[in-house]
Amino acid sequence: MYRAPVLCGAVCLVVITVGSWLASSLVPEWVAQLTWVVLLTASSALCAYRDPKLGWQAGAAVMAVQGLGLFILLLVTGELFHPSTSTGGMVSLALGALFIALVSPVPILAAAVAALLRRRRDARAQTPTAKP
Repeated sequence: MYRAPVLCGAVCLVVITVGSWLASSLVPEWVAQLTWVVLLTASSALCAYRDPKLGWQAGAAVMAVQGLGLFILLLVTGELFHPSTSTGGMVSLALGALFIALVSPVPILAAAVAALLRRRRDARAQTPTAKP
């Protein structure tokens, strides 16, 4: 049921991680963050439009993958338990989680609106047309 939103969230995470690794010196950080939010919003809306039964839960599933991805990234790099700076480790996890929490209403709202639009379109398609 949640396979598509989780896959979309994972793809967004991989794209933004690889993109920031490749273009970190070319693109300002705010542009990368804005791209991440737009990518998440579009993928959440697409998943909810594709399966309108999920509604806002598609956006929540995409955002849950982002939080899990942040934790795994910090764990794999060793930054979680052995921070390299004073803003690393648990502080970095808390700040990242706060940023994800502040941004998460946007993809969730986009998913809810996309599901509503799909339901309305399906309802219009099923109404019988009156013949003269």
